[in-house]
Amino acid sequence: MVCPIKIYWAYNNELSKSIGLDFSNYLGNTVEAEIYRLREPLPEYMKPRINARGIVIKKDEKIIGAYIDAGRHESFACSLDRKSLEDITNKDWNEWIQDYIDYNDKLEKELAKLSPEEIIKTYFKALDSHDVKIAKVCLSRTQSNVGGDLSANMSNRELYNKKDYDYIDNILTLDLENTLNETFVDKVD
Repeated sequence: MVCPIKIYWAYNNELSKSIGLDFSNYLGNTVEAEIYRLREPLPEYMKPRINARGIVIKKDEKIIGAYIDAGRHESFACSLDRKSLEDITNKDWNEWIQDYIDYNDKLEKELAKLSPEEIIKTYFKALDSHDVKIAKVCLSRTQSNVGGDLSANMSNRELYNKKDYDYIDNILTLDLENTLNETFVDKVD
């Protein structure tokens, strides 16, 4: 299973390493994060985003990491030298994330056997049964979902969302196929 917070730190460490700052030696340590609002647009490949945050990671007053974060609703951005994850690692998201998947996880093994259509069906079954864990794992298959999960509706004073969403309890799913057949039987004159 992919842990969004683990991905947040791994992703941003890749961005930080691009400028020579690797904070992986500080795993497990308490660090200080300073968040700065940036007033310049993000790189061309990130248009139309214009809002961003500069994040500086420190340990004992020493700068150990830094990166640009897109903030609310889309945390993943670029390095301070404006490079993307793909520019830095020579891997697209799907290739890069492979190093962070726990292939021994029982749920991960089950989902790996499913087609994209079956993952979607599994997701909706999880919504129906209010199974937050399964729903989140199904959604964690893409960068935008992991980034969205970490940054949706968060305060710009936070690095990422630390809370679990209760959104699943507020979702009602319907059998649209039957609903559509019953609804659109009227004759149009």
